[in-house]
Amino acid sequence: MILPDPLPLVLEEAPDESLSSWLNRHAEFYGIAPSALSHRVGIGRLAFAGLDHRLNESEARTLASAMRRSPTSISNMTHLQHQDRLMAMIGRGGEPVHACSECRQRNRRDNQATATMKSWSHGWRITCPLCGSRLQDVDGGKAYPPADAFEHLWDEAWRGEELIANIDLLPADRAALGAVAFVAFASVARPHGYPTANRARQSA
Repeated sequence: MILPDPLPLVLEEAPDESLSSWLNRHAEFYGIAPSALSHRVGIGRLAFAGLDHRLNESEARTLASAMRRSPTSISNMTHLQHQDRLMAMIGRGGEPVHACSECRQRNRRDNQATATMKSWSHGWRITCPLCGSRLQDVDGGKAYPPADAFEHLWDEAWRGEELIANIDLLPADRAALGAVAFVAFASVARPHGYPTANRARQSA
């Protein structure tokens, strides 16, 4: 297997940044299409979004060589650690379902304004794993502030989030019960999770 030469300059990844986001920022930095960068780093993908969910060992080694990182560092930028119980709760298509306003401001200060965090695709999250701020819902590229109508249920919601985040450490029966309970809460307590309907109610 012939590994590609390292890129001349490799950008620093933002904390919790997804692999596809990091690679897309490199394509933007070098002024080339993602498909052209993909060819340069030796993986031959037309788009990078799929790498966040499916990255084989050969691709990890190839990217590690081109991007001056270890294969483990490359794999850690994907969702592969959640490929068992939580994969169905992770958004696909490269568009985030959440955003953290605090981390967005930090990324802008660090010249990483277009960075997208892995956790912004995790459907079970209500808080940012980096700074602890409440996440905003994202719809059509626009972020909506968290609703406060169910403030009295916040502690229970936070405990549910922690339960699901550590679901791989739990027995299967307790994990399933926790997931069902949290999804039931989220469907009731997060009306801003349905931005179109929420805007209609606010404008009525």
